[in-house]
Amino acid sequence: MSSDWGYGGFRFTGLYEIHKPFPDVTGLDWFYGIGAHVGSYNGHYYGYDNHNNGYWDNHGNWHPNTYHYTTLGLDLILGLEYQFNEVPFTIGLDIKPYLDLIGRGEHFADGAITLRYIIK
Repeated sequence: MSSDWGYGGFRFTGLYEIHKPFPDVTGLDWFYGIGAHVGSYNGHYYGYDNHNNGYWDNHGNWHPNTYHYTTLGLDLILGLEYQFNEVPFTIGLDIKPYLDLIGRGEHFADGAITLRYIIK
């Protein structure tokens, strides 16, 4: 789950990942995968006349400065993960491009640095 607080919402993402050992480096894996997301947003555009909840453009069209929508889209992921031998932790780095098919209609890339505890 990602918060996406800057847009007044959140997004749940499910991913199927395939992990492969990185050649000649013990403990290092690379991975790739595909998935989907669903999100909900309820927010406010900043920089407009907030008192009137919107503005009129030069063509006489009204544009509200609030929004409410749900997104549904596709995700990809690519990354590296290293598993320590001495301690039950891994550290990873990934990039996750996504495309909204429904909703905002945007496409961006998220990235993460992860630290995971491994239960053996």
